Amino acid sequence: MKVTLEKQESNKIALNVEVEQDVVSKEYEKAFRQASAQLNIPGFRKGKAPKKIAERYLHIEAIFEEAINQVISKAYSEAVNNEQLEPITEPQIELVHAGLDKDLVFTAKIEVRPEVTLGEYKGMTVEATGPDAVGDTQITEKLEELRKKQAQLVPVEGRPAAMGDVALIDFAGFVDEAPLPNGAHDNYLVELKDGVMIPGFVEHFVGMSTGESKTASLTFPAEYFEANLQGKEARFELTLKELKAHQLPELDDEMAKGAGAETLDALKERLKGELEAQREEATDLSRQQAVMDQVLENAQVDVPESMAERELQAMWMQQAKQMQAQGADQAALQASWETAKADDNAKAEAHRRIKTSLVLGTVARAEGITLDQDEVNAEIDAFAAAFNVPADRVRQQLYSENKVLALMDELLSLKIMAWLLEQNTVNITDAATAA
Repeated sequence: MKVTLEKQESNKIALNVEVEQDVVSKEYEKAFRQASAQLNIPGFRKGKAPKKIAERYLHIEAIFEEAINQVISKAYSEAVNNEQLEPITEPQIELVHAGLDKDLVFTAKIEVRPEVTLGEYKGMTVEATGPDAVGDTQITEKLEELRKKQAQLVPVEGRPAAMGDVALIDFAGFVDEAPLPNGAHDNYLVELKDGVMIPGFVEHFVGMSTGESKTASLTFPAEYFEANLQGKEARFELTLKELKAHQLPELDDEMAKGAGAETLDALKERLKGELEAQREEATDLSRQQAVMDQVLENAQVDVPESMAERELQAMWMQQAKQMQAQGADQAALQASWETAKADDNAKAEAHRRIKTSLVLGTVARAEGITLDQDEVNAEIDAFAAAFNVPADRVRQQLYSENKVLALMDELLSLKIMAWLLEQNTVNITDAATAA
């Protein structure tokens, strides 16, 4: 077998491979024997008919194609190993020529892992800004959140609707005087707050009184999930039928019991502990971010655009799944993808993710950091215990959904990050002090 390696742009490589004719012939004969062994031809025992007779009953072109595919697969793997390449994509195979009486020649185009030059990545001292210390202000904010959760809805009398109220409404929408599909509802309960319905919808109820009706003009957002409504002017007929407001409980021991604590003081202590735990978690993230930022800054690697584009598409797919769950059509999904491709922040994040992955992988190889099956099993067992499901079921689901490799990549990245934190010193300053 002869292999010539042709470097193309960025991290792309073409492997030109030539396989001797006798290798092709042997693989064809093997494929032919396997196929003919299944033949039942009158006058002969199963699989024992002479070759010339068996050929009449077999699809020779398919057998030849199977043989060629086997030769290419084996030759490609051998070429990659001999050239010590690290492909990150499946090969694009171009068959130059093939036959039983001549050498097989093909080209395999692949992308390989870009070369990473590590700078300083251990023994560093870096600075990081962490969250502020937990104080009375944060505890008070949490107490207010709990009060709102225990709020009772009481009828509003003697005043018009205001933001924060809960309204029972009727509405019907029209675009170009045609009714909006699923755009009319009676006895619809809605809280008058930002982010509900389309922009400006709930604001039209502010100042209305119970029993009042009005006509409102609104514009659908340019990025609305239904492409045919993006930027469209709409008319809505609105009626306010009932109005209620949130009545908050007193901040006392009784309210604390509703939040699962015996007394208000006990509730405050619990909230303080939760906030401290959140602060510690945020501090750990700040440490990781600071170390990773410095390691990335010190490393040299050219992130191929093809890798960044694939990462950007993977990021967008998460958003697309949410849009589909909300009923987005194909046109809206395509518009969303076009927006993502033009988003400089999203593209920068995709580049950073790829660079991070490449650099962490290089650190792991340099320091011999690996992940064994026991560590994977331990993570699966911990997850199963946390959600009270059998570990075997979790394991089976991971394999059936082809998520095992993704889990292993995540666990290895966490292990490398933990090693980097051990090897470097991070000085944390809280946000208030840093300001």
